[in-house]
Amino acid sequence: MKKTLLILASALTLFACAKQETVRTAQPGEVKFTSNIQSYTLKATDVAFENNDKVGIFAGTPINKNNVEAVVSGTSLLPVNPIKWIEGDNGLVKFYAYYPYNENAVKEFRFAVEADQTLASDYKKSDLMLASAQSAPKDEAVELQFSHKLSKVSIGIQNNTGAAITGVYFQNVALGRYINLETGALGVIDAEKTNIKANAILGGYQLIVVPQKAQPSIRVTLDNGKSYLFELASEFTFNAGKKASASLTLNPVEEANAVEFSLAVNDWEDEADGLEFNDPSIDETPVHTWSVIGLNDDWETDIPMTLNAAGKWELTIDYIQDNQFKLRADNDWALNAGIKTSWDNDVFMSGDNPDPYLEEGSPRNIRLEAAGQYKLEFEYPTYKFVVTKIEQEPVEPTTVTLTVNVYSTTGWTALYLYTWQNETPICGGWPGMAPAATDVVVNEIAYKSFVIEECPTGVIGYILNNGVAAQTQDLFSGDIKEDTTVYLWLKNDATVELIEKPETFVPGEEEPIVEEWTIVGSFTNWVDGDVMTVDPTNANAVKGQFTSATDAEFKIKVVGTSWVKWYGPASGETTAIDLNAEYTQLAINADGNLTIGAGTYNVTLVVAGADAGKLYIAAAE
Repeated sequence: MKKTLLILASALTLFACAKQETVRTAQPGEVKFTSNIQSYTLKATDVAFENNDKVGIFAGTPINKNNVEAVVSGTSLLPVNPIKWIEGDNGLVKFYAYYPYNENAVKEFRFAVEADQTLASDYKKSDLMLASAQSAPKDEAVELQFSHKLSKVSIGIQNNTGAAITGVYFQNVALGRYINLETGALGVIDAEKTNIKANAILGGYQLIVVPQKAQPSIRVTLDNGKSYLFELASEFTFNAGKKASASLTLNPVEEANAVEFSLAVNDWEDEADGLEFNDPSIDETPVHTWSVIGLNDDWETDIPMTLNAAGKWELTIDYIQDNQFKLRADNDWALNAGIKTSWDNDVFMSGDNPDPYLEEGSPRNIRLEAAGQYKLEFEYPTYKFVVTKIEQEPVEPTTVTLTVNVYSTTGWTALYLYTWQNETPICGGWPGMAPAATDVVVNEIAYKSFVIEECPTGVIGYILNNGVAAQTQDLFSGDIKEDTTVYLWLKNDATVELIEKPETFVPGEEEPIVEEWTIVGSFTNWVDGDVMTVDPTNANAVKGQFTSATDAEFKIKVVGTSWVKWYGPASGETTAIDLNAEYTQLAINADGNLTIGAGTYNVTLVVAGADAGKLYIAAAE
């Protein structure tokens, strides 16, 4: 079994993607792209793009394609919908691209970094990179060199306090800015300023900001309730493609706190000037620590709340309908908070609340309007209380039912479906599963039906075959996440077409097989030989003759300089021809050569239909 990627039409949504380590190959006339990141990269590999990263590509006149999604495979970029050269036009075309892909991107585009870059995925999504190139059809590929267009901040912290760091916040900066994806020119910046939570790495923290002039501060929060605030002495310009490095020292309250902040650049371009920070101010340990008590009718156990960087006590809870609870300080009832005694009921509404306050010492407990997960935020001493319901993401299944219905015009006497994921067979070994006993009939067309009831989610690879040697090339599904039924037309040349509307599908007239075949090998060369002709007694077969003065190795391939399609031994290993056998069974794109002794031989090969792959060979008289 030889596995080679087959690309179906780009309009197919379910069966047009590759399995995890394989992306589709380029089509004839398609623009090919290679990609590289100049200098430092934020990707997990630290040297290049990762496979399956997504990039947006724009192609100028005369191609005129906008924001085409492309997938990284090695150093290549493969557009999901192929970008093709204009036939007959050999002039230069301007291409530009950006990362990460956004389906709503236009040439003048507002890009915003993530406000919470704690997760590596959100940190990576904040790294905008651009590339541009001019190329012509004669070029082997369009080379796109990506470079960083935002500014990176790296923060090193020497923590001498003995307490653990719970967060590092870069405060008072803009999140978004318009940028020209073609030129990199910067446009309007957000007027609103906010905070960015940094991503923790070995030895420090890092974050990405849009280029801007700002006077930010850095707040470092600790698990003992203290926070250290470092304020920038003057305004600073964060330039595109440059990195600022901060070095901070946290000492205990009773000691002097030294702070250094300077700019250093590793793989990004150097900044000319450093930043000057004032000595940090230190927030003392809170007077009280707050907790929630009473959940699940447990009035003995306090659930501690956490003081966040904004000075609010917060806690996420899983609330059961009609549960009651209160807030109290220091695990004691001396200071507590509940629903206001003036309220008509004890239900505290989530979201926008016209009176979002609790009452100190109220004897009334707190209830929420419905079961679910909630985030609680409490301010002391104002007693402001904000309840936010957290919408739960649905749990995606790990297995689904996949039904593949196949209408075949190959003439094969048997049909099997072989499936796999990550090189592991799903429905047994080769040749795979047989169809159900009863056909599925839609619009008077009978389909062989294959039902995989516990099919893993994700991308599935599959091959249709006749159980002997005839087979399709490797096919791949889309990202399957739910029960799915697909309809396929298996044509006479073993290619496959997705039937998008089976209720109206009528098979068209199939094209006759027009491929020309040639015998190549050690007796002539491995590129081209004498073209074989159609057998007048069998339209699905070709015939020819060759002569070898010595023992020879050979294959039969489609005419052309490249090895796109050929027949080799079905075993995949070099095989000697047995002239006493009725025929030798070959397979499409199989490894290994055929061997035969010196002489002149008549050759007939069946290239289509139920007997595809049968090689008849005899010594010429």
